Amino acid sequence: MRTATFLGRPDYPAEIADWLREVLELQPGKTVIDLGAGTGKFTPRLLETGANVIAVEPVAQMLEKLAAAFPQVKTLAGTAESLPLPDESVDAVVCAQSFHWFATRQALAEIQRVLKPGGKLGLVWNMRDVRVGWVRKLNQIVDRHEGDAPRFYTGEWRRLFPYPGFASYRSRCLCWGIAERRRM
Repeated sequence: MRTATFLGRPDYPAEIADWLREVLELQPGKTVIDLGAGTGKFTPRLLETGANVIAVEPVAQMLEKLAAAFPQVKTLAGTAESLPLPDESVDAVVCAQSFHWFATRQALAEIQRVLKPGGKLGLVWNMRDVRVGWVRKLNQIVDRHEGDAPRFYTGEWRRLFPYPGFASYRSRCLCWGIAERRRM
């Protein structure tokens, strides 16, 4: 297995672009929001699909870095609860490493507002591979110190689903592993 790092954080597996094309139907001529885009960590994967990407991020400094790195991406200051876009204007919304920060009924209603009929919501997270012993042990230490900050692993975000207007929740795991040192 291998791991890649981008700005100190794990990257996403290349196969995610296939998932974005197949499941979210992203392709040239389609428009997708990168919601909670941050500095653009996930943005290259969205660009690989050929879709038009609109990055929405509430933190100005992060949005500036994204705009400098990806001038072809339209950047907008906004939040999940107040998207600066017209009704039914996008084909998909992707939240990569972000949905747990704004997992509210208000955010889902706003996402629905901007999605075209038949539009899709994709939720993406990097997860720690607890199949690896040292990662599991590290998790036990880190989890005690993360406080009440919203996190994917708590599953609290799942309480919103099923949500009216969204199809059933489907999950798919794409492995992008951590190399484990083996004793010789």
